[in-house]
Amino acid sequence: MKKLFYMVALSSLTLLSCSKFLEIDLPNDKQTSESVFSSNETAQAATVGIYARSMRFGNSYFNGITTISTGLLAGEILPKNLVADNMTPYLYNDMRSDLSNVSLLWAAPYEIIYHCNLVIEKLVQSDAVSADLKQRLIAEAKFFRALHYFYLINVYGEVPLALTSDYQTNAILPKSKASEVYAAIINDLEQAEQNLSDDYYSAERIRANKWAAKALLARVHLYLENWTEAERYAREVIGHTSQYKLAANANDAFLNSNNEAIFQLSTANNNTVNCYDGSIFLYVNNTKNPDYYIREGLLDVLTLDPKDERKNWALAQTATDGTTYHLLNKYKVRAGVANAKKIEHLTLLRLGEQYLILAEALAHQSGKLIEAVENIDIIRVRAKVDPLKAPGVTYTQDQVLDMVMDERQKELCFELGHRWFDLNRTGRAAAYFATFPEKNWQPTDRFFPIPAEEVLDNPFLKQNPGYQ
Repeated sequence: MKKLFYMVALSSLTLLSCSKFLEIDLPNDKQTSESVFSSNETAQAATVGIYARSMRFGNSYFNGITTISTGLLAGEILPKNLVADNMTPYLYNDMRSDLSNVSLLWAAPYEIIYHCNLVIEKLVQSDAVSADLKQRLIAEAKFFRALHYFYLINVYGEVPLALTSDYQTNAILPKSKASEVYAAIINDLEQAEQNLSDDYYSAERIRANKWAAKALLARVHLYLENWTEAERYAREVIGHTSQYKLAANANDAFLNSNNEAIFQLSTANNNTVNCYDGSIFLYVNNTKNPDYYIREGLLDVLTLDPKDERKNWALAQTATDGTTYHLLNKYKVRAGVANAKKIEHLTLLRLGEQYLILAEALAHQSGKLIEAVENIDIIRVRAKVDPLKAPGVTYTQDQVLDMVMDERQKELCFELGHRWFDLNRTGRAAAYFATFPEKNWQPTDRFFPIPAEEVLDNPFLKQNPGYQ
């Protein structure tokens, strides 16, 4: 059986996990996991391991895979080579359960969730870790567990809800209802919010704090159409001006620990890659052909207004055969210097999104359309685009919601699946994909198929509709 090795801490504790990523073998070494939680220092190392695992070298869903897969599905990007990485199914909405990215987007978060569960359990049991530190580290692990379940449920729909490190129980878990998974996400985030402070406990914004929990709560409540709760959390984050402000230029929103960043992830110090979304999407070979480039429809949206600075997120590159491609240029560093401070970090939560969350939540509530437009305009004006609000101009609710979606398409493109999730959660996918004849979009396409090996290994795990 294939084994998957990963460190729970920076110490020598090693855990072994099966290819069935909800099934975890017992450790076969002589060291017990309790020894890792025998001091403040080793407990912190175990928790930091959660962050490190999420940005490990190679393929992982925070290392370009989510952006590639959902970008192809949502019509944001195209592959130069349809054969490479078997991208044709994503391009034509012909998903299969044996695709490599389908497995990666399942396996990686469940690895981290197991790690989180183990850290939480061992911290609760430990008498050696100080009470304040224990509370904070548990809160960080719960934030991370919620983050990964958020992506799982939006990629796959109903998924097994594993909240312990009991490998025998986890190996045969059925799907949980979406309401149960979201309840667990909200519960984890609320506890994280209560038990974390403003502090990142790092010189950079790469550890979870209370505002990261609030920002993710705003997004979760938006997806659940809990408009008043989404409004409340987004307002709180936006109002925390002592720590967060929009970057003066949208191009700066992805710099290491800039004022707009709420939560970022960093690659290892010895890794020359700053962010894999820069390394992958800015790649061109010796004929200047990119692996992926921006699809014409989105390129038209980004370049429609010549004043819009977000047009710079499309970088023109002419190949040796004379063809001009436009590369994804949100992250601008292909490679840096090992053991030097990173110029950019992968940005998972930022203030720009919070303004658009607030605008959408307001637009769904009676009497708040004007304020919704004002929040859209904050993002537009930052991008040097004319505001929508003008004397004597009024908008209907449908028009404002359309404007929110238009702005989200531009502002959040190429950021870990926002466009794909937005089209599906708002019921706009069918009409949008009707403009892509090759897509043949069906309602069951909203979610990915569960990896074939997972369904085969777990008799209680049923395949998603449309993929049986």
